[in-house]
Amino acid sequence: MATTYARGDRWYLNWSEHGRQYRKSLGRITEREADLRRKAKEIELSTGKRIFIAAALFEDHIEKYLVWHRSQFPD
Repeated sequence: MATTYARGDRWYLNWSEHGRQYRKSLGRITEREADLRRKAKEIELSTGKRIFIAAALFEDHIEKYLVWHRSQFPD
């Protein structure tokens, strides 16, 4: 089982593996990104397979892309 928590403006991932406790700073990310990393760690712990999470999520950048696209390709 893995958990996340915030301290100040940073998120941390906490988990136990082979009887040893681990804690990793995730940095300045959103709560949603921290939750995705927690889920990926839980999958890794249960299956032994590592899941890679993209640093930037599509939803975080779609608005900027649409503004750019409209400026490059006006009607």
